[in-house]
Amino acid sequence: MSRRYPDASLAESACGEGFAQVGAIVERARRAGALRADFTLVDFAYVLWSAARIIDATRAVAPHSWRRHLGFLLDGLRTAAATPIDEPPLTADQLRQSMVSLGQGEQKLGSRSASAGPGRR
Repeated sequence: MSRRYPDASLAESACGEGFAQVGAIVERARRAGALRADFTLVDFAYVLWSAARIIDATRAVAPHSWRRHLGFLLDGLRTAAATPIDEPPLTADQLRQSMVSLGQGEQKLGSRSASAGPGRR
């Protein structure tokens, strides 16, 4: 499920294998009672997306500040911190569509930045 290159079969295969491995970890943590019962693999993708955005935004000024954000996220995923969430998780197809859309948005931003020239965004 590569969001930048959605048609790249090798990348998609590797992502699928990675998601399967993460899925096994998520399931094991749920069974052990360490992870909230309603956490899904799609929710894991959200955690990655949010962390990636923070890393990008703070890289130059505070390159390790993402650790604080991740700490808050992980604390909120623990069973003891769980509260009911009314919104259901995305389906696998909705996740894929979202990833493709995000990748297309990044490509558009990149082409606008490149065409604007130095210092002209």
